[in-house]
Amino acid sequence: MAEKIFTYKQISNQLIESHWSLNDYTVTIEKRDKAKKLPGWQKNENVQVCCELYYNASDLIKYIRSDRKTSFYLLYHSRNDKEGTSIHGLIKKIPFSTETSQITLDGEIPGEKIAGIIEITLILSIDEVLDIEIEETLETRLLAKDIGAILYEETKTVILEGEQSYFPVADIDFEKNGFPAHALYFLQRNHTELDVDFATAYRLYFNNQHPQFNRINDIKENEGKDFLLNMIVYDVYKQLIMNALDDETFEMPEEENPDNHTVRYVYARLLSYLQKYYFSNESIEELRKKAHSDDSKVYNSFICALQDYLLTFGE
Repeated sequence: MAEKIFTYKQISNQLIESHWSLNDYTVTIEKRDKAKKLPGWQKNENVQVCCELYYNASDLIKYIRSDRKTSFYLLYHSRNDKEGTSIHGLIKKIPFSTETSQITLDGEIPGEKIAGIIEITLILSIDEVLDIEIEETLETRLLAKDIGAILYEETKTVILEGEQSYFPVADIDFEKNGFPAHALYFLQRNHTELDVDFATAYRLYFNNQHPQFNRINDIKENEGKDFLLNMIVYDVYKQLIMNALDDETFEMPEEENPDNHTVRYVYARLLSYLQKYYFSNESIEELRKKAHSDDSKVYNSFICALQDYLLTFGE
């Protein structure tokens, strides 16, 4: 089948000023591609999204045919490549009108449908053909006319606290619960079976009496917080990867299944990225050999690759 190529003018991002915020903490997402973290997000918690738009309607109508109706759409996508759910959804739709120069699109993303990293996208798209005739000119022929054509698009990427959603998390007093009182966190493994639900098999505990506990839970940015969180993420995910490689019964599943959240498939997703980007798709057995090698160069090379991989989540 021959591909159909659509050629039409799109609206410059200089013509629309946007202001974004998430949740009650009003986390502002700056107008740049770098992903921003959403502090304090917990598994299954809904995310409140607000996008305020300012524009000159007379500038925008130059890009819209008079026989077409358009609307602004606010959409979300939980990216599968970063341990997300692959789910897309609509947050809010508002018809474009020449009668106003400011609109607010706000709504809620269901927490149970997202994880890992989400993309929030604003688009202006044609959604209806009006029953009127217009005179075709050179200018109108350069304007989009097909339903679904995107005239404007802007995407923001948000990290849900470094893939926090995978872990059931609890804060307790370590000393009262039999854990070392000086420790800040502890990853507890409750089951060794590969086919149990990951949330049942693992739990991440934090010591709420530790002096660093308040720092990592502070909504506001503070000196050392990001570094400390990165170190915790690195250590916890390193434990998971080493647990997978230590288990001689673990093999990669034959097919990917993003809806499967057993220990086996979580291990597989973590290791698949490591294989693909750092070890040219070497087998799991080859990775096991590197992880337990007596050759310091081989072992150190593996650990350095693991560190680079785990400390660059979301980049």
